[in-house]
Amino acid sequence: MEHVLSVAEHDGRTFEKLVLDQASLRDRVFQDCRFFKCDFRNCDLTGSEFSDCVFEHCVLSLSKLAQCSFKGLKFVGSKLVGLDFSKCATRFLDLGFKDCLFDACNFSTLPLAKTRFESCEIRGCIFGETDLDHAVFADCDLEGSVFHNAKLRGADFTTARNYALDPRTNDVAGARFSLPEVVSLLRAFNLKIE
Repeated sequence: MEHVLSVAEHDGRTFEKLVLDQASLRDRVFQDCRFFKCDFRNCDLTGSEFSDCVFEHCVLSLSKLAQCSFKGLKFVGSKLVGLDFSKCATRFLDLGFKDCLFDACNFSTLPLAKTRFESCEIRGCIFGETDLDHAVFADCDLEGSVFHNAKLRGADFTTARNYALDPRTNDVAGARFSLPEVVSLLRAFNLKIE
């Protein structure tokens, strides 16, 4: 762990089972790195840059992401709790998620068009004014997540479940849904469906 904390730039490295609880990794650069079963709880990642990196089976809980740069970043089988992604640098933001658990994360105002969420549990997350045009929520559980003034043009919710979004306050033109879950769009109208 000492090496990760003392070196400012890492290229093509694999980090396994690191425990970085409350560590400061401010202003670090990680290029083409793999993090496997690493623990980033309460980590300060402010100003760090991650390019073409993969986080596999990692825990990122309450980590600080202010001006953090994510380019070509993939999260696989990871647990992401209480993260404020809205604080990230948005230039070249490119993320992908598979088999991840999200809890109480904030994605507000981010440009996440074409982002792929695959087989994820996305619980209690906020997508306020988020650009999710053509994003894919493949086999995702969106229980308790909130979409408000989000751009969802062409987004794919056909295999998603437990989503609640108001078509009056979100741009859903061309978005794809399937039965029976699409009925949840009618909740916003306070209708009685029998």
